[in-house]
Amino acid sequence: MIRLESFSNNGLANNQYLEFDEADSDFVYVGIDPVIPFYKKIKSRKKIYKSTQKIRELLEEHRYSGLADLSSYDLCPSVTIWIGTGEVEGTNEKSLYFNVENSTVIKQIADYYELEFPVDKEFINTLHNSPETISFYSLPYKEIVVGSVKFIDGQPTEFKVYALYKEKGKYMADKLCRVFSNQEIVETGGLYIATDEDFIYESEGKGFKVEHTVEDKDPLLPFKSVITYNDGTVCTKYYESSNMFRAALLRVTSGTNYPGYNKAPHVKWWLGRSWLENNTEEELYFHAESKETLDNICLYYGLPVPYDEEVGRVLKENPKKIRFRSYDLENLGPGKFVEVILCSVVFHNKVPVGIKLYEVTRAYE
Repeated sequence: MIRLESFSNNGLANNQYLEFDEADSDFVYVGIDPVIPFYKKIKSRKKIYKSTQKIRELLEEHRYSGLADLSSYDLCPSVTIWIGTGEVEGTNEKSLYFNVENSTVIKQIADYYELEFPVDKEFINTLHNSPETISFYSLPYKEIVVGSVKFIDGQPTEFKVYALYKEKGKYMADKLCRVFSNQEIVETGGLYIATDEDFIYESEGKGFKVEHTVEDKDPLLPFKSVITYNDGTVCTKYYESSNMFRAALLRVTSGTNYPGYNKAPHVKWWLGRSWLENNTEEELYFHAESKETLDNICLYYGLPVPYDEEVGRVLKENPKKIRFRSYDLENLGPGKFVEVILCSVVFHNKVPVGIKLYEVTRAYE
């Protein structure tokens, strides 16, 4: 979920957590517009968004169909970047979205449209001193904080400015992960993104912190994890993908399927292995096709299920919600990808000692 505040009439107008694609959520992802890829449900109607060529060029989204049309509107000359439009179907209501650079520009826009100044002093302080914490988009030289003017029958009626809050400074959570073992959370973390090139992927558990970094040594699991323990000890976890995983996605014959390990026959897809340097701990990763499959795997090893009651219910009723990723493992094409529920068997000296489940949730779902 994403925390969004909108400001109007000198202060906070609305504070909400945005959820995408849930049955009762306000926003539904459709992916048609490359910058604003969703619509908003307003009672029985939809608010459809379209972005401008200017913002697409700035964000290097080079698709130019379905552009926002601003030609019929009186555009304030103080605005340097017009972002797009939002139009409520079947009505005469339309909003124009734009970048607000500072309080002077906000004042100029309010005066131009003869509308109330929308923000309070606290927002202005954040806008001037740390705009990266509330911006919608980040450019190498500019943070784009968004404002809007609502028009009804072509007349401006309301001026809003928005704050999109991040979890870690300028970084917004893209994916969040919780690792379960023996019905307890043993590790939490996430992927936090500022831009496609600027991101952090980190996690922590009791007595340790982990930094996950890209390392292009494996074609499907291209990363490593540097673990720092509270006593200052540091070790690295390495990853490799399995032969069957590579064969399914890359049509290659390299890799192994780990014949020297006790592998539960209930597993259809063994995905890979990780190991700690100078340590006997390893994990074999697999896809749990269902809650029942995972339960049978745990019975096979004589080990407790990893999930708690809440996650067990999600695993049974809506496993897609906690998927690791979607892969075309069966070579059936788009729309028939396998929603991988990532789990692992933990081995010490090749003896199974635990089962883990990796719960991955997404900010836009």
